[in-house]
Amino acid sequence: MPAAAALNTPAWGKVLIAGGGDAGGSLSSTELYDLAANTFATAADTANMNVARYGATGTLLPSGKVLIAGGRDAIGLPVSSTELYDPATNTFAAAANTASMNVGRYQSTATLLSSGVVLITGGVSGGGGGLSSTELYDPATNTFAAAADTASMNGARYGASATRLPSGKVLIAGGANGPSIWSSTELYDPATNSFAA
Repeated sequence: MPAAAALNTPAWGKVLIAGGGDAGGSLSSTELYDLAANTFATAADTANMNVARYGATGTLLPSGKVLIAGGRDAIGLPVSSTELYDPATNTFAAAANTASMNVGRYQSTATLLSSGVVLITGGVSGGGGGLSSTELYDPATNTFAAAADTASMNGARYGASATRLPSGKVLIAGGANGPSIWSSTELYDPATNSFAA
């Protein structure tokens, strides 16, 4: 499962597809789709991430850059590292210049909040179980909030959907944790940095 983000700026109108997997494992390569031309850029004209990753999230930031977070690495372990893609230069920031999440996770959700901060929820941890913890990425400082400053969902889940509502709250729906498939939801309020009971 690759991460994808639409580069919806007047100069771009392109879609970045990052990572994923094939028979050889996780990929660090990317694809760049041009909507106007209905073509993909050649491999020579696309950037590679610093880390091969599968099951990551992709979020278009207000700056036009793209945050790729987490995923599974080439040997299948969850990673806490991120990638930061700049469409203006068609490059990824060096690993030393990207922030790391508090916990390695894949199959999580990522939602751009009204404030410009990115909320990352749930996912799968190194032990193979679902996570109820969250991450908050601030692109203005290129940092993640400390784990003590982030809210936890009422239940652990991965593979859920996340939707920012007109109110600014975020609805997390469904997902799974091990053999359990959830019909339940979570409602995150960024004003209080909390999930409804």
